[in-house]
Parts: sequence; C-alpha cells; structure tokens
Amino acid sequence: MAILPNTSKDKSFPRFQKSVLSQTDPILILLRAHLYSEAAMKNLIQLRLPQGQVVVNKEARLTYSQKLLLVQALGILDPRVIAAFKALNKVRNEFAHDIDREFTFHDVLRIGDSMKEEFEKDRQHHGTDTVGVLRSFLCYICGGLDGAIDLLNELQTQKSTQKD
Repeated sequence: MAILPNTSKDKSFPRFQKSVLSQTDPILILLRAHLYSEAAMKNLIQLRLPQGQVVVNKEARLTYSQKLLLVQALGILDPRVIAAFKALNKVRNEFAHDIDREFTFHDVLRIGDSMKEEFEKDRQHHGTDTVGVLRSFLCYICGGLDGAIDLLNELQTQKSTQKD
C-alpha cells in the first residue's frame, strides 16, 4: 500500500499540522512529528491486527523503532516513507543524546533522502529555509499516515456493512 494524501476525517492531523505550521523551532517541529507519527503508528497497528491493542498497550513497552518495524511488516506504507520515519527517529535520538547540538539543513536532507522526488518539491518551494522545508515534508509524510488510518477505517466499515 503506497502513501496516501491526507483525507482524514479525524481531527488529530489538522491539530498536528496547525501546531507545526505555527512553530519556528525546528527541534520542536521534529519532536511534534515524532510524537504524532508514533501515535498514528499505534492506531495503524490496532486497526490492522485483530488483537492490535495487545501489542501496543503500555505493558508491551514497544519503542518507536519497534512500532515502525511492525507497520513496515504489515505492508501499510510505502518503504520510502518507512525510511523517512526511520531517519526522523534517528535524528530525534541524536538530539536526545546531545542537547547542545544545532539543527541544520543537513538534518532535514537526511530525513527526506528516501523520498527525493517529493522532498525536492518542498526544497524548490522553500529553498534553503530549514524550518519551511522541515515543516512541509513532515506534514506530508504524517499526512500519509493519517490517510492510511482513514483507509483502514473505511475498509473496516465496508467489511462491517457487508456482514450485515
């Protein structure tokens, strides 16, 4: 299943998008995207697995990387999107272990590397504006997560309707 544009009826993505678009600190943007994507992956796992809540409950204590591997194994997202989220996680972890580290355009390039074509559109629009490119690209990939959640919800609704 490939990344989808955001078509969500859920209000969490618009709230995420609004908070990211109003933010100027790249580290806070990165953290918001990380938190949002982790919650969205949890939703995807719960929707896709018959007993998904067992895997993502607090007792399971899955890390971001483990949730991402589960989502990858379920075939929900384009592998390039998975790679972008892996890079996002890696960059976030680097900041967690070095709080004096400066966020650079190179960090944004690393996150967008697996999706060169889509990332290049953001670069053309925002130039070398680190925050602008970061905001735009993270909203794009997180919007894809949201679209995947909507698709799975829609498929579940269709299955329920067919059973009736």
